[in-house]
Amino acid sequence: MHLAEQHAALPSLDRKRFYHLREYAFLALLLSCSISYHSLVGLVQLSQAPEYSYIAIVLPITAVLVYIERASIFREQHSALHFGIVVMGTAAMVTALVRVGAIGVKTEYALPVSILLLVTLWIGGFCGCFGLPAARRALFPLLFLYLLVPIPEAIMARIVFALQHASADVASAFYGVAGVPVMRLGQVFVLSNQRIEVAAECSGIRSSIALFITGLLFSHLFLRRNWSKVLLIAGIVPLAVFKNGLRIFTLSVLANYVDPRFLTGPLHHNGGVFFFSVALGVLVLLLLALRRFETSRTKTVRQAVPAVVSSAR
Repeated sequence: MHLAEQHAALPSLDRKRFYHLREYAFLALLLSCSISYHSLVGLVQLSQAPEYSYIAIVLPITAVLVYIERASIFREQHSALHFGIVVMGTAAMVTALVRVGAIGVKTEYALPVSILLLVTLWIGGFCGCFGLPAARRALFPLLFLYLLVPIPEAIMARIVFALQHASADVASAFYGVAGVPVMRLGQVFVLSNQRIEVAAECSGIRSSIALFITGLLFSHLFLRRNWSKVLLIAGIVPLAVFKNGLRIFTLSVLANYVDPRFLTGPLHHNGGVFFFSVALGVLVLLLLALRRFETSRTKTVRQAVPAVVSSAR
């Protein structure tokens, strides 16, 4: 008997139970993450590191997204138990094989792989409980959960290295535009009164990741076209590098010409919020421009359609 027919055949006293069955099943799935207790503890510990601090906000943001879009996501609920069982079973089987050593995973990749499989298991449970149509409407929040998967340390080190060098290049360009006399020796800038080294801590990895997550949310919440979403997200990396280079340039020039204490003062240690706000402002301007272009293009298409129809007649 089809699931809808089973539902119609339920006694009236049991229908409330049926309505909440999938919710209870999904709750039980979430509680089943106790099997990944050690991985979750490791994830919490890792999130205390500056470059991984963003992990702490992934679950709350996902919950808020699902909540504000709940009317659309859950307007139709058709369980897809077979699909959900396949996805969950595959994730559970791979997890077991990794734990017993049948699938070799390097130590530095053990935690990312474990969290990747756990998130996949959650998504499979969501599909099984609420159905594929609901999963499609909740696609962004579900995929957003994969930000819980920590970037392996080796890859994170390469990202930090790339940001560090790109930021130094941008700072060098600022010196040239401003006419500030400087000699560059790799990642070291020698000014008239100061010697500035662009270390890994100057890469701005935390604010860059925060800007990336903000851009993802902006594209999902405020843009409708895929091309405009791609453009907004594509602009995040150069914007992050620009922000970091501007910060290095500003601090070094102030320390060289105004007061050396700028390199150790509040603007150096807490000024990231200011420069992040500058980058965020530019991102908002880009968002508004893309929204305006979307609107104007939609109006143009709507005006063109009647003209084409009338000419066809």
